[in-house]
Amino acid sequence: MVYGLSDGDCQNIVEAVQAEVQRKTRLHVAQYPVGLNNVVKDLERRCLGELVYDFENRRRLKTTLAKGLLKDEAKVVGIFGMGGIGKTTLAKELFNRKSCNYSRASFLFDVREAYERRELPSLQLKLLKDLFHSHHLSFKNTEEGISYLKDSLERSPADLSFLLVVDDIDHVEQLNALLVMDILNKLGNSLVIITTRDVGVLINTGITDGYLLKGMDRNHGSELFCWHAFDQPNPLEGYEELVDSFFEVCGGLPLSLQVLGRHVHGRSEDYWRSELIEVRKMLPRDVKQRLRISFDALNSEEKHIFMDIACIFGGREQSIAKRVWDGSGWNAQHALEALRDKCLVEGGDSHLRMHDHLRDLGREMAIELNPPLRLWRRQDLKYLESMGFRNILTKTNLRCFHSFFDKSMNSQVTFFLGQSDNYVEMSSSLLWLELEGYSTKQSIKGIPSWIPLQSLQYLKIKVGPFKTLWKDRIQAPSQLKSLDITDCKHLKSVPGISNCVKLVELNISRCPELEELRFGHLESLERITVVDYKHLKNMLGTSNLVNLVELGITQCPELEELTIGHLKSLKTITIADCKHLKDMSGTSNLVNLVKLDISLCPEIEELTLGHAESLKTIIIADCKHLKNVSGTSNLVELVELDIIQCPALDVLTLGHLNSLETMRIADCKHLRNVSGTYFYLD
Repeated sequence: MVYGLSDGDCQNIVEAVQAEVQRKTRLHVAQYPVGLNNVVKDLERRCLGELVYDFENRRRLKTTLAKGLLKDEAKVVGIFGMGGIGKTTLAKELFNRKSCNYSRASFLFDVREAYERRELPSLQLKLLKDLFHSHHLSFKNTEEGISYLKDSLERSPADLSFLLVVDDIDHVEQLNALLVMDILNKLGNSLVIITTRDVGVLINTGITDGYLLKGMDRNHGSELFCWHAFDQPNPLEGYEELVDSFFEVCGGLPLSLQVLGRHVHGRSEDYWRSELIEVRKMLPRDVKQRLRISFDALNSEEKHIFMDIACIFGGREQSIAKRVWDGSGWNAQHALEALRDKCLVEGGDSHLRMHDHLRDLGREMAIELNPPLRLWRRQDLKYLESMGFRNILTKTNLRCFHSFFDKSMNSQVTFFLGQSDNYVEMSSSLLWLELEGYSTKQSIKGIPSWIPLQSLQYLKIKVGPFKTLWKDRIQAPSQLKSLDITDCKHLKSVPGISNCVKLVELNISRCPELEELRFGHLESLERITVVDYKHLKNMLGTSNLVNLVELGITQCPELEELTIGHLKSLKTITIADCKHLKDMSGTSNLVNLVKLDISLCPEIEELTLGHAESLKTIIIADCKHLKNVSGTSNLVELVELDIIQCPALDVLTLGHLNSLETMRIADCKHLRNVSGTYFYLD
């Protein structure tokens, strides 16, 4: 047991746990990491050991020890080489191996792409979160991000050590925006790894240590090709010469070896020979033309999803893209699996990523195969601003995911337009809509009627003047899967939410005038988050949400009752700062509940957990009138039990909690008896 920890002690423990989790988080590197260990050792020997690369004279120089190894100062290494050679793969492997040696670590992917999309602030936010543990910041321009980074860096302890990977840069301005050189100058014993195609960027930044990554040798390259072509490290009998020939035309480039290996996987020898003839027609360095062979083999749906990733969804969360594709009538999961099988999209990550050669190919194909017209470039933003959101919605054969300021609505608009079927002349369907800062001189009744909601999959409104979202139940979008409403001070009702029968996620925060939520039979709803509702008194129909998995309710002081007994799919409940909540009936029936977290609910007097036998974590804090927690003796899966500041609790019965590892009971002034057997505590 642990008693009486101070706030400072608790904060130190939390930060230590966060750092440990971060260090143990491994990036997916490669399906077949052939020869990678040898390359890592060579880089360590040359750049972190005995040899460095002299950019000025383009030759290798022997030194006693590379700069930074003996002195307590930061070290920066540049990995450079042509596209497709494996720079990012090498950087990810180094990150996994070395992150445990540093206090904090961060990997910034695709910096060049983020720069082109004007999305450097998102990378600055990630840097602030990973290195400085700043989790609740918000800004929209690079200059603000630089200011936050400088302030965080100045306040950081001098003994902090960072591992930072900055992937794919092509301009000094990108390093300056991420304060890379400032971090190096401020913090000793840190390591920064930079990948780039352009060695000039490293030279102009004053980086003197670099590693030139070359193509794979014949043995390793042939092995990588065979893994993708045969699912084994060696060629099948009779294919030896063909494998050698493919290695020659690929020039040792890992990306080409992977993609072409998957392309001929499971095909006949005649097919191999015919494809080899096609590949040989192309120039040895014409990588994109070689990769186009795999693109041409895709079906129509896979091609369009490939082009969407290249133009629009690269670096974005898979869940976002899959909702849009499903809304287009496509089988997103099946198509993504096919693209991964062909090595056209990277796997092992919650975000969609593809190599920049493949991205460039996809963008060229999108232009060549127009319609539909895909908009993603900077110059497209001017077109959108000149047209205005209302006129854009009338366009045909348009596929667009963009954010711009619409003057007529006085709002920042982020939207996705797309079509399904065969892209015949038809109006583009609005599948994704975000409105932020939509301001008028007075409140309005709902979203303007000229915005078509019938196909909408995702709706997010932040700081809006709406009294209600839509005028009636009929206007409620029946295809909606995610609804996120924040800081709508005039919102009083969400009529017809029960008509959104496909809704999966609901997040409503800081809408103080909202008094009631009626859910009806939303059998698809899996997650509900409700935050800061001063007047919310009723959440009606919650007992019908049979597939609800997560429920979070915070700062709803007028909420008195919550019926959850029939929600047998629930796995996580978080209830906080609901000062008048007295009744949480039905918790004992939640057979799949894994985590229960209740805090700052002073009116709750009893919790019954009888049949919640899947519970692994219970956290109860600052519930002043809680007298009884019954049923804990049945919780055979319980791993963690925290009960803090519950002064009215007098008896706690624990049975044979064989799985219990951590128990913390603190500031329970009237607790007289903790009975039962719990035979293992860590």
